[in-house]
Amino acid sequence: MNWISFVFCLVFTSTTLFAQIHESNKTLVKTLNPKECPNIKIDIRNQNLSTSIWDEGTIRLQLEVQANVPLAVLQQLVKAGRYSLDGGKDGETFIVIAPNLEKAIRIGGKDLEEVIQINVQTPGYFVMNDNILSKDIDASTIAARSNNAEEAAAMIRKMKAIKQNVVLETTIRSTSAYKGNVDLSVYTLVIDGKELSADQISFD
Repeated sequence: MNWISFVFCLVFTSTTLFAQIHESNKTLVKTLNPKECPNIKIDIRNQNLSTSIWDEGTIRLQLEVQANVPLAVLQQLVKAGRYSLDGGKDGETFIVIAPNLEKAIRIGGKDLEEVIQINVQTPGYFVMNDNILSKDIDASTIAARSNNAEEAAAMIRKMKAIKQNVVLETTIRSTSAYKGNVDLSVYTLVIDGKELSADQISFD
């Protein structure tokens, strides 16, 4: 092998390795408006949840999803919306959900293994109890300083309203030991009892 060929191979190999590392992670970003609800509930299955305080004025949910399928298959799941997040108002609670995680997926007769780690970052005046995020408001002090019960109730409602946007950041990681090429047309999954090839994944 001459010098020019060696350099070309080295550059090609480095480029390929960089692409593999870069493509192994995919971050999805979405912003939700909690519609001034006093509560935000994180209702996502298979989750481990932690909280931390940060100096920004928004609420950030960082999700890391690990799944034991090859990268190419995981990318198809992402494209089909497996890990897409959404939210909606239910009474006084804004619920953050990942609706397509409710659909059962089996591969080779076994359930798809997914682990979801969620870190909720908020300004310091928020508290999290039983996956429900709310502002830490001392209602009794407000009531004691108000002229009447109606005034106190109105003030408490206004102070509890969550006006900060919820920024969702989802990072997808493949934990599969298989690093070779995958023929998506023959790699099959069973989604809610329906068998599909990986290039036909749909959650409609």
